[in-house]
This record gives sequence, structure tokens and C-alpha cells, in this order.
Amino acid sequence: MSTIERVYLKEVVHPLCLVRTYGRTRVSVVWSTVQSAYRRCSILCIMRVYAVRLRPGTEVTEALKRMAVEELPLGGCVLSCVGSVTEIILRFAAQHTEGGNQVSRRPFWEQVKTLKGHYEVLSLVGTITKDGLHLHTCLGDAEGNTVGGHVMGNMVTFTTMELVIGVMEQYSFTREMDQETGFDELVVTPVTKS
Repeated sequence: MSTIERVYLKEVVHPLCLVRTYGRTRVSVVWSTVQSAYRRCSILCIMRVYAVRLRPGTEVTEALKRMAVEELPLGGCVLSCVGSVTEIILRFAAQHTEGGNQVSRRPFWEQVKTLKGHYEVLSLVGTITKDGLHLHTCLGDAEGNTVGGHVMGNMVTFTTMELVIGVMEQYSFTREMDQETGFDELVVTPVTKS
């Protein structure tokens, strides 16, 4: 069985946050409201929403990188995530810099922390591009303590990982090296229709 299960949801309209829910009586009311708002609003962004379930043992960042390359050519963002992990590598705030936004010269293993055990994923947010990921998470342990940081990798699913990913079809997300920060940073580009 595949380690990823996908369900393609209906369209979400931003900034109105109205959902087209086919097969329900509210559809005509919601869609007419969306059409009316579209005529009044100069910027309307259609967001395609994907629901993804990762199975036990799946490494989350690798699955998201693969999904970005194979299915999300425009890139996207993590809208929601719940699940659990048995292991994760995190980088905490300011662990990567020495005197400004420059990459640390310290060895990699001194900049990150590997957590092993059972943790609930309380939050996972970030951007997904075919050029890379930028994810932050907050985890809870068995005693209710929390820890959070920048996800560096090895985020291994324990029981399940349920993600909702949004793709704004009017914009393309990529990453490019930013000389000022020394990191591959998000670049958002409007998509022109031909």
C-alpha cells in the first residue's frame, strides 16, 4: 500500500474563505456570493486544496519534496497538519547564525537537535516549492511539554500525518539564494495566463 493517500478537495476562495461544497444545498448561495464578491474585488485568488495522509514510517519532508516536484509545480503552503512523529531534527532560533543573518561556520551537528520518542504534531506550517521546503513545527510530548523549531528533516511519522496543503493558482512559489540573508528565500511570482 502507498505511504501517501490523497483526497483532492473543492476550491477555496481567498480572501473570502468560502468553500464550494458540491452536493449540498448551500452551494448556490455560496457560489453566487463568491461571484458577487468577484465583481467587487480587484484581487481574487483561487486556492486548490489537497488533503494528504502519510502512513507510519513515512519521512514527512521527503514526502513533501516529492509531492512538490511531482504534483505542485507552482508550490504551495501547509494550511493544517496533525499527526505524530517518532523522530525529528530541529534547528532552534538563532542556532544558524553568528553576527547577523549569515550561515554559521559551526559544524551542522552543533546547530541542530534530534528528538526521538513519541510526539504529537501540534502545528506544522510553511511553504513548499520544487526548490525546497521551509517548515516550522510545534510538538507536544507525553507530559504536555512543547518544543518547536525549524524542521531540518528526518520527521518520521508514528501513527499518521494528516496534512492540508493549499496551492494559489495565480502565483508561483520558488526559492532563490538571497545574498543579504545567505539563504534560499521564497520568491512569489504572479502567473500570467497565455
